Amino acid sequence: FQCGVELLPDSAWSEQYALWLALQLGCAECTYLAGRFEDASAFSDALLPKLRSMHEKADLYIMRMAIESSRNENARAIQLGRDALEMLGHPVPNTDSVFAQFVARAQAALAMVGRAGELTNLPEVVDPHMIALANVLNALVVPAYRGDKALVTWIVHRNRYIACTHGMTTATA
Repeated sequence: FQCGVELLPDSAWSEQYALWLALQLGCAECTYLAGRFEDASAFSDALLPKLRSMHEKADLYIMRMAIESSRNENARAIQLGRDALEMLGHPVPNTDSVFAQFVARAQAALAMVGRAGELTNLPEVVDPHMIALANVLNALVVPAYRGDKALVTWIVHRNRYIACTHGMTTATA
């Protein structure tokens, strides 16, 4: 991937965006998987403002959360997840608040009313925005489990709500 990135002309991000994006994301992921967390983090930080869609940005946030979680920087991974959810229009409330937890649980419970028999037959989500949201929530579970148990509870209720109102994804299944 690095060779491909180096061979791209400077104008590639505007003229050959799909190729540019695939090579950039591949390079960032390989750098992370090689254990070069600082390089991967810097690479992804530089890449974020060039991405065109919220869904692409959500995917990059997910990778950045994995990088920070791998470094045991769970607070940073959680903040990145909160930032991604905010960007997607679904800010995380103060999960230490009993009221916020009650609201999340109540929303999920209300969405399930009368659907108990349908839960295994929910339709598949087709909305890319909801898929990105579910994927970010799913990626946030591990750092939240390590650093903010109340956030895990909120994520579980939120995923139940999304599944009941929009359908199933691999992240909400």
